Amino acid sequence: MRENEQVAAYVISHIQRWRDSRLSWLPKIHSNITELIVPAKTIWQPKIFVYNSMDTKDMLNDEKYDARVKYNGQIKINIPQYVTCTCRLNIELFPFDTQFCAVALASPLLTVEEMEVHTSQPPLQSHFAGNSEWNLINVSVRDMHYLEEGEYRSEAF
Repeated sequence: MRENEQVAAYVISHIQRWRDSRLSWLPKIHSNITELIVPAKTIWQPKIFVYNSMDTKDMLNDEKYDARVKYNGQIKINIPQYVTCTCRLNIELFPFDTQFCAVALASPLLTVEEMEVHTSQPPLQSHFAGNSEWNLINVSVRDMHYLEEGEYRSEAF
């Protein structure tokens, strides 16, 4: 958290899961192989981005991302990123103030009919660290649907 700039920086890891029927097979006719690990750049991936980010840096380059593909076409990818977001600060109650800083993920093109967004509970607080100036009190996630240009879209916070 850089208070004077009203900016918060995070290391996030978002897991994406989807199904691509073109990547399905019958294990019994393929040596009972039920899943593969493939370079992520070799398959189609939904475009999801942190839309309220001032800056986003992938922590791995394209050569290092892998995807887990199951025989039924289920795909899973984990994307670690370093994200810098604006965070409006309200310090009226300083030093007992509480801030709300969101990281919002969405797709620029896919609608609710094309993509379902499901959030899961955040990891244990032990995965988060504060510093000598502040403490992390709570982490929560939620998904939201909204209407944009006549189409319903989803985003996750």
